[in-house]
Amino acid sequence: MSTSHLARLERLGKQINELECRHVFGSVLAELGGKDERIVLVTADQIGTHGGRAFEKNFPRRCFNLGISEQNSIGVAAGLALSGRIPVVLLYGFLVARCAEQIRDDLCYPGLNAKIVTTSSGLAMGPGGVTHHCTEDLAILRSFAGLTIVQPGSRLEAALAAEEVVGRMEGPAYLRLYRGFYPDTVEEALAAYYKKAGCFQAGRALTLRRGGDVCLVASGLTLAPTLEAAAELDRGGIQARVLNMHTIKPLDVEAVTTAAAETRGIVVIEDHNRLGGLGEAVAALTAEFCPCPVLRVGVKDCFSAVGPMESLWERQGITTSEIVRQAKAIAKGEIHAC
Repeated sequence: MSTSHLARLERLGKQINELECRHVFGSVLAELGGKDERIVLVTADQIGTHGGRAFEKNFPRRCFNLGISEQNSIGVAAGLALSGRIPVVLLYGFLVARCAEQIRDDLCYPGLNAKIVTTSSGLAMGPGGVTHHCTEDLAILRSFAGLTIVQPGSRLEAALAAEEVVGRMEGPAYLRLYRGFYPDTVEEALAAYYKKAGCFQAGRALTLRRGGDVCLVASGLTLAPTLEAAAELDRGGIQARVLNMHTIKPLDVEAVTTAAAETRGIVVIEDHNRLGGLGEAVAALTAEFCPCPVLRVGVKDCFSAVGPMESLWERQGITTSEIVRQAKAIAKGEIHAC
């Protein structure tokens, strides 16, 4: 590991200390904006909730607040991208469905260098009710050609992903963030990984635990119960491999097919409807290249109740105990590929 890389991680660690993820993103965005004047911010009256105040303060003439007009914000971003800018659109995740046509036709079809960022993914806005639950966005966006989808699992990884997606990556991208703080256990695990193993790379999954009995694939907030489940399985004599699939599209084909070949099966854990999300992406890939049992822990095919995210996760079975139950079924040979 190079000294410069370690110094960069240390600097990022100090920069994001005690900041919520949305403000981590905002801090990194403001720093990137100081290095590249092409970066502009586009928002539909959501700048504060998505951590954009630092950028607005530093670069007010490069910040465009269009009011509550999300579809228009995508069109404006397309125009800015065509003029040589790098627009970053702040958008509530549950509004992806409203803007789907504009994202597809205005950004993805011409392959414009524009970024969409949400800090309200999954069931994070549980108290807002079904209208504010973001559980179909991945199913919609995965089908749009050329769109990269990244979902970090910690504040440090969010900072690294923001640098990659906004600062270096060409083409349209969707950055799916969590608004608040990630669990300390995951922060520590990912910090240790990046200090040891290198830089963030879009499209390359991280192997956080090695094991040959079953593979657990998670992304974003679901890494916490997944790592807890792996530890519990280990105490019971079952070795679980854990993949942090921070890039949902393009999927890491090698990591998934290797896990399918070297374990008895895969459990995918996600804060999204089981239909159309990461679980289906993994299942489709294994069915094509290396068939194995693939079970899914996620939001059931129903509209969820209203309440805190933790309560809704419990109701939907996004829990350590459910991950353990499904992993044991695979490891003990109770689930078989057809």
